Amino acid sequence: MLPAQPNRSLMDGIRCLQILSTNPGPIGARELARRLDMETTRAHRLLKTLAHMGMARQNRNAKYMPGPAMHVLAAQSLYASGLIGNSTKPLRELHRKVGLITAFGMLWERNVYFLYHLMPGMSAEEAVGRMRLQPATQSGIGMMILSKKTDDEVRELYEGVDDIPSYMGGVEMVIEDLHRIRKLGYAFVETHSDTAEVSLAAMCPNSLYTSVAVAGSFDESRIPELKAGIDQALEEIFPEAP
Repeated sequence: MLPAQPNRSLMDGIRCLQILSTNPGPIGARELARRLDMETTRAHRLLKTLAHMGMARQNRNAKYMPGPAMHVLAAQSLYASGLIGNSTKPLRELHRKVGLITAFGMLWERNVYFLYHLMPGMSAEEAVGRMRLQPATQSGIGMMILSKKTDDEVRELYEGVDDIPSYMGGVEMVIEDLHRIRKLGYAFVETHSDTAEVSLAAMCPNSLYTSVAVAGSFDESRIPELKAGIDQALEEIFPEAP
């Protein structure tokens, strides 16, 4: 829910940063304005300001991409939070035990961003910071974190969204599944991806923004075993009691 007097300029600046950080290549002010539904002159001013701060930089074609300050800020936040340092070893061990894709991610808006995504045959070093993006409703991590929101918060998040991935019936169908996840304490969902058929995710009480999941091809008979492995990893990543 928006505060009483939101800072629109700050919000628009962060939205610019989000697009810069996830776009597959440099982007111009006109395209950025189109995607943010704002005037081109405003997008241009925001980009110039971000470039002045080092958060963005221009290439020789006058298009914009992430700047050095954005990378430094990302590294500082990950280091200060301890997320990467605390999670790498437990996730690597979980992957070794279950032989499935092992992921650690967080929800932002309606998508999941993976801080760690380890696939079979991949080294642990390659798994760090793979920042893959996946719709929350097609991700065990996404549905698990969504289940921590109230029904009204979920409705607000998907307000005006006509095509919710995997939920042609709309947000009320999402909420119905979230009720089930809240009762179970874990999310078991079909992922509809090229690399995994299903995903199982859980999270610990003292982290409302991140979740651990395993994904691949397995049936519900493995849930107790896999959930125990995820819980053990979570205890090591977040050792402090809430």
